[in-house]
Amino acid sequence: MGYADFKHFDERDALFRNSKGKLRPAPELPRGTLVADTHCHLGMFPDPGLVLAQAAAYGVDFICCMTDPTKPELDGDDGDVTRRSARQTYDGLDGWFDDAAMELERWGMAQAIMPRVRFACGVHPHNAKYFEQARDELVELIERPETCCLGEIGLDYHYDFSPREAQREVFATQLSMAQARNIPVSLHLREAHDEALGILREVGVPDAGCILHCFNLDAATLAPFLELGCYIAFGGPLTFKKSWDTRLAALDVPVDRLLTETDGPYMAPEPLRGTVCAPSQTVFTLRTLLDCFGYAGEQRVIELISPRQSDIENGSAMPVTDIPDYPALQRGLDEGQFAERVFQNTLDLLDARRA
Repeated sequence: MGYADFKHFDERDALFRNSKGKLRPAPELPRGTLVADTHCHLGMFPDPGLVLAQAAAYGVDFICCMTDPTKPELDGDDGDVTRRSARQTYDGLDGWFDDAAMELERWGMAQAIMPRVRFACGVHPHNAKYFEQARDELVELIERPETCCLGEIGLDYHYDFSPREAQREVFATQLSMAQARNIPVSLHLREAHDEALGILREVGVPDAGCILHCFNLDAATLAPFLELGCYIAFGGPLTFKKSWDTRLAALDVPVDRLLTETDGPYMAPEPLRGTVCAPSQTVFTLRTLLDCFGYAGEQRVIELISPRQSDIENGSAMPVTDIPDYPALQRGLDEGQFAERVFQNTLDLLDARRA
């Protein structure tokens, strides 16, 4: 699944459109808010320069681009767009910045600040069976100064594209590689959280940090990762209408370990579901995250964390009776300060090699 599997439009602008092509306004954020997309796949977009320009237009000031040395990152666009390997993605960035600058000039937004782009490189669990062939290139790429993270790595027992034993071995190996190089990791976990926890406890969480990428489950699943000190990245699923349990779980994350992301081109947030997801859309996830922590008022909180009526009727959830203690959760921060803290978490974790 890639770019062509989602609804996209040919207009070269920075406007948001839903799956029916109707314009959707950007959410309101505190003036001057900077936003970070800690996980996207720039190499899967046919025109990364356009994507970078759109990000700049909405204050997305940091992007972590995921790469995998085992194979080209498929664009999914019927083969008529260049398929980019990890190395091509690294080496293409300067040209993409030039393209982005031309787009911003055309839009009358030449003053917009271009996002910082850093790279993550790692063998995805889907490709664990190819790890040995890619090991040397992985080592070379993670030594490059623009690499901020080893990832995405982990376990995926939903698709099982690689044997589970290979997934476990490669996950453990890459954790050790990150620990030896003092670099954070970004975790991809699907239907394998318990086994991943076992490996993390055995091998150790890298001292430089560990991101649980695109968390979309409940508080009970989240708790042991918080105990291990993981950062938690929320993307489009935080905004989905049925994701009340994920929004409730988000309230358990300390503000200094909250991150935002997209996983673009996958999982566009509401109200853009079904479209290509790009880093600019991180603003919708950040807005929902702020709402979860009470910055849009109590009624909005109730809407976000209340179970669906069907969940209540079948006994899988209870109605919301207690509103969380938002002053405590906000730690005395106003909305702008809270958003700034979430952004700073990204720089502290993923921009340290450039400091």
